[in-house]
Amino acid sequence: MHCRRRSTRIRWQIGLMTAAATAALTACTSTDQVVPTRPAPPSAPAAGPASTAPPCTGAGGETVVKNLFDDLNRGKKIDLATYFVAPLDFVRWVDPGAYVTFLPGNDGSVNLDALQSRLDRLEQQHTRIDMTKFFDGGYGGDAINHDVGDYFSFKIRIRLNASAPTSDGTGKGAIDCATKKIKVMVIESP
Repeated sequence: MHCRRRSTRIRWQIGLMTAAATAALTACTSTDQVVPTRPAPPSAPAAGPASTAPPCTGAGGETVVKNLFDDLNRGKKIDLATYFVAPLDFVRWVDPGAYVTFLPGNDGSVNLDALQSRLDRLEQQHTRIDMTKFFDGGYGGDAINHDVGDYFSFKIRIRLNASAPTSDGTGKGAIDCATKKIKVMVIESP
């Protein structure tokens, strides 16, 4: 009699486990559920204080670019880590005298040495760039071009060197949504 109760209890437990496994399998394979195949691109965060996603608009670029120009105008050596994304995330820097992208170093590493050299050269020439207007361009870019980010444009007063006249110019760029550091910068002057 004791063996019969034990056998019944084991069959009952096996039946419950089988039912639970069947229910779980059915829930996992139900056609009513949507399973994403890849994560969605970053977007503006949901409203409310519970959101942890960083805001994805170009507005964050204003402070970064203004501070970069202020440091350049003061003749301060530009610290790339303060203003620019990591080398593999960097897309380009363009100004009237240069086009710079990340480059491989002699040791095969990827670096922003060419960008540092260009910024050092601008500082040595006493280049002056003052932002006069800023425009939020919102989230955009193309994953193929690796330039997805928070876009912006601006108007500037620029003097390329100590003896050059000051002129009006424009620019545009993108910052990384999460780090708020520059990944694209284009400065144009007449």
